[in-house]
Amino acid sequence: MTNCLMHASRALTAQGANRMNTSRRGLANLAIFAAAKRLAQSQDLLSTPAKTAIIDDAGAHSYADLLCDARKVRAALGNKDHLGASIAMLMPNSYEYAAVQWGIWAAGGAVVPLSPMHPERELEYFLSNSDARYLICHPVLLSNVQPVLDRLGSSLQVIMSDSIMAMAHVESADDVAIDENQSALFIYTSGTTGKPK
Repeated sequence: MTNCLMHASRALTAQGANRMNTSRRGLANLAIFAAAKRLAQSQDLLSTPAKTAIIDDAGAHSYADLLCDARKVRAALGNKDHLGASIAMLMPNSYEYAAVQWGIWAAGGAVVPLSPMHPERELEYFLSNSDARYLICHPVLLSNVQPVLDRLGSSLQVIMSDSIMAMAHVESADDVAIDENQSALFIYTSGTTGKPK
């Protein structure tokens, strides 16, 4: 089970209260990324123990780790601005879930979170309806979505999360300037009375 500390959620809440007058700015300068950068830099400057961002079954992960791995995801997506395009992810509840989600945001994409609990027909509907062009998938969960991928053909590029996490350290690139009103997250209802919406 993943435990996120309150720093990131406070930063996200502060984002709404501290909007800049410009409608375009670097994603890494949004409050949630700025807070994580400050926490990561404070550990470097003060030689203090790393500030913990997430604790999961594998252990504690610092803000520096989270930013580094988000940069890896952005690099795997081509280090370009995806302009709010849908990018799906199928990940277990773990630190990597957050790292992939932040990386999609760092690339200017809109996250389409998929669950290992979704039946095959819903996975196919979410991927098709959202017009996702990429799927970042944990290798353990590939079998959940493979029949859907076979039906969708080459319209969806699959990137395995283990190959992203195995990448060498990625240096900070220029921030992606995004429109703060573009899509960031697609969440579908359960669809108990019809198709998910």
